[in-house]
Amino acid sequence: MKSIAVIGSFDGVHLGHQYLISQARDIALRYGLLLSAITFDPLPAMYLKKVPSILSSIDERILLLRRVGVPQIKVIDFEKVNLMTPEVFLRKILIEECEIAKIVVGENFAFGKNRSGTAYELVKLAQKEGLEACAIPLRESSEGPISSSQIRRLIQSGDLSDASKLLGHPYLIYGNVVPGIGRGTSLGFETANLRIPPFKLLPPQGVYAAWVLYKGKLYKGALNIGDSPTFGGKLIIPEVHILDFKGNLRGEFLEIYPTTFLREERRFPSPQDLALAIKDDVDKIRDELSFYSASDFVVEYVSKIV
Repeated sequence: MKSIAVIGSFDGVHLGHQYLISQARDIALRYGLLLSAITFDPLPAMYLKKVPSILSSIDERILLLRRVGVPQIKVIDFEKVNLMTPEVFLRKILIEECEIAKIVVGENFAFGKNRSGTAYELVKLAQKEGLEACAIPLRESSEGPISSSQIRRLIQSGDLSDASKLLGHPYLIYGNVVPGIGRGTSLGFETANLRIPPFKLLPPQGVYAAWVLYKGKLYKGALNIGDSPTFGGKLIIPEVHILDFKGNLRGEFLEIYPTTFLREERRFPSPQDLALAIKDDVDKIRDELSFYSASDFVVEYVSKIV
């Protein structure tokens, strides 16, 4: 079945990306086409060393694109296409490999060797090949066009609330559970340590109230992003204690949605003092995620996907 493809990096799958997808969806319905998204791995901005970290790994991007209703997703190896001319990219990748009938991109889209092809050049090249392509103006917030770089700055500063508003969904940390040292269990608060790509952007170190989605069920969680200074740790990892959960999560995949910063990570005089602090964190989270208004945004989003 011929498809209409919306093309982009989709880092974060934010409101600007979702607007493009909605425009493509309208065209797909009008012409009886399959809606598809074409994205790139590695992320072009990271491959070209323009950013040191990104909002979404390829697994997260695929998950989020499916969540916003894209049934078909094609991942293109960016190394493969980075040196192609715009003409070759259109013909070999979009027409021959992806078999698309129509194309939708944002007006800031660039492609081909040295990003020499613009969105409007793509429109002209597509017309020569008998395809319809359109470049959509960027969706704007009160501070201008919504961009992944803008959201990265918010995440880096710990402003999860404003970041979520521009994303159109809570910030996602997704990964599989790997064995830890077991310190959490010894303190009475078992934690799941997540393996994530080294280039995944994390909020500032500290303890957060978070929602955890596992096998279609939503749990409250205490998320720690840090290096366990009480025990002399060095590697920064996300680990989460899931409230009211019992079971072996090793090897399982979790979706974690941090909502509220509770406190900085710090070195405690003893493991016993750390255990008391964690207990206080858990008590706060029970109240925070029950009554904190921002959590309604998370619940509303997650309720659509379980």
